[in-house]
Amino acid sequence: MRKYITYGLGNKFYPEKLLTDLKCEIGKPKHAWWGSPIDAEFGWKQWCENEDWFPTRISSTIEEYFSPDNAIIWTLKEGTKILEINTIEDLNSFLEKGYIKEYDFYNLKWNFYKVLEDGYSAIQLNDACIGHCFRTRLELIMNSWDCESICVLDPSKIIILENETSED
Repeated sequence: MRKYITYGLGNKFYPEKLLTDLKCEIGKPKHAWWGSPIDAEFGWKQWCENEDWFPTRISSTIEEYFSPDNAIIWTLKEGTKILEINTIEDLNSFLEKGYIKEYDFYNLKWNFYKVLEDGYSAIQLNDACIGHCFRTRLELIMNSWDCESICVLDPSKIIILENETSED
């Protein structure tokens, strides 16, 4: 069971209040549940530290933003299908399958509804280099996926892990 962590929302999760809007904006759903694998080599916390960035509208310091009191540790229900991005070839196959409708120099238009229709409940980027190596135009437009991360399209698949604390 892989564990994930989401920062910046306190340690409360209310799935009934989670807004999921799958309209595509800058290569991402407008609203969805995001996290990074807890064991990621280059997850959200590492990206923010590397870039010296954190959402100041949520916390006044980076330490506060990444404190255990501001994190939720979770997993997905057993059997949840995850569309995994491991290589640029995966992205090319997603074009063929209709998961990516089109792309140009600045934008990647996912068809998140097609991803769900095919039984996937989340999309996970496993290689943080995609979007940062810029070998192809398709990789370049993945640069809005900054780190190893997962985007959950179906919040009913999320299981919050109680009494967990983050030590990363």
